[in-house]
Amino acid sequence: MNATQNLLRKILPASFLGLSLSSCAVLALLFAVSFSDVLLQVACEECFGISPEGIFVVNGTEGRTVEDSVSPGLPPTVVVDQEPERSSYLAEVGLTCNDLFSLSELSFEGSPGAGQSLGNLRSGGVAVVTAEDPAARLGGQASAPVRVYVTNSATDQVLAMDASTRRVLGAVSVGSRPRGIAATPNGEKLFVANEDSGSVSVVETATLTEIVRIPLPGDAEPFDIAITPDGQEAWVTGHETSGFVHILDTSLHAVMQSVRVGRSPVQVALSPDGTLAYVTNEGDNRLSILDVWTRTVLRSLTVPSAYGVAFDPVGAQVYVSSRTTPGRVRMFDVASDAELAAWDVGEKPEYLAVDGFAMRLFVSNRLSDFLSVVNLYSGEVESTIPAPRGLGPVALVPATP
Repeated sequence: MNATQNLLRKILPASFLGLSLSSCAVLALLFAVSFSDVLLQVACEECFGISPEGIFVVNGTEGRTVEDSVSPGLPPTVVVDQEPERSSYLAEVGLTCNDLFSLSELSFEGSPGAGQSLGNLRSGGVAVVTAEDPAARLGGQASAPVRVYVTNSATDQVLAMDASTRRVLGAVSVGSRPRGIAATPNGEKLFVANEDSGSVSVVETATLTEIVRIPLPGDAEPFDIAITPDGQEAWVTGHETSGFVHILDTSLHAVMQSVRVGRSPVQVALSPDGTLAYVTNEGDNRLSILDVWTRTVLRSLTVPSAYGVAFDPVGAQVYVSSRTTPGRVRMFDVASDAELAAWDVGEKPEYLAVDGFAMRLFVSNRLSDFLSVVNLYSGEVESTIPAPRGLGPVALVPATP
């Protein structure tokens, strides 16, 4: 095996390794990623496949499962899962060569002391925004401040945090019981799903203010949000039994269309090219696949207790968590819908995150005291990270100076 092939095995996802690549294609792939990331990737033999980034994990809100009624003719029964054991928790998993998996609580400005987490935190979503600082750029400095935005349904707020200093910069009030949150590609707006208000809040990041609150039609219980790569649409799942995805215009701040999917849709993920939307339907064990352009359901796959969903960075595979016992995560081929692999993880796996090189999948297990780490290169669950029960959303955060 030559040096180029060795390099490719270290920096490309496992799904690429069987491809025959010309020299031009190799160069295109290499320059498509950060050169500094490639150097770190190759130099770090102990943990190759890990990009220089961190993972933020927050505790979740109570889960809701819709089950068929035991008596014919009666409506479905809503079962509320166990609350997290801790009243509040916000943690960082550092991904570095010297300290691959370290879990620690974060400190906040104004907290009683080091290691104290923000009180009364219940989150259903995390959004990460990286934006260049024009002043720093004019001064000849490369700067990409990272902001982490966390929903807190305990206080009906969105918290803004500086990822480098680990300090809360401020908070903005939104609707009742905010859950999912997503940022526009330019980082200027946040869209927040307010489950109990049946609305979506639009927050301006520059001023950290709610500029409008968009009511959703019917009995909507907005749960999760994803924004198209062009930033023009926000796709919102409604956790109600009737099962809709609501499509919003991000400029007009209005509902454009509502599409019926399955019962009690939970999470939504959009493919990196913006052509497909995948929706997990907790109420009827279904994964709905929609065409973004026509806004229609193309097909559905059967996935027991489908909950979390995430694409790999290139959109070749999609990962779906099942809140079964034991919990499972499945990998599907986007082109063929074939199930390529499945892994047993913890109890009630909910949120998923794939690293930038599609080498590792991180799974938060709601009712287990650990995070699961799936090595996508070897195809095995390689590690578990001890953590309190009740952890929810997971977000990747680029390395900061």
